[in-house]
Amino acid sequence: MLMYGSEAVLPIELAIRTHRTTPFQTIQNNQALREALDLLPLVRRDAYLRKEVAKARMARFYNRRVKEHPLAVGDLVLREMEALGKGTSQGKLMPNWEGPYIIYEEVRPDTFHLQTLQGTKIPRSWHSHNLRWYFV
Repeated sequence: MLMYGSEAVLPIELAIRTHRTTPFQTIQNNQALREALDLLPLVRRDAYLRKEVAKARMARFYNRRVKEHPLAVGDLVLREMEALGKGTSQGKLMPNWEGPYIIYEEVRPDTFHLQTLQGTKIPRSWHSHNLRWYFV
């Protein structure tokens, strides 16, 4: 080991300059800092564009595998327990979905009236966000 200033350095650090062996120069440092700050908006814009491209690529990859099954009259569905107000109030081991129910009427797009398998009608209408297609 060699001594450089008050520190011991490896011989390779004398041949290849490192931050330990390069003397600090205030003027060059301030100039490099100003240049880096001037380029900061460009770096941020590039990072934003890369993030948006990656997000679009992930969405495309995900949507390629998703198979949409629109709900229709006569389908069997499960109803979300949290929409009933029974989500976690009865404990975390409660089921998340309840049913199956039959869709017997479409009130408006994505909103349905349900009935049990025995034919008892469920009060109020249910949006498709609170329903899940039930398959046997």
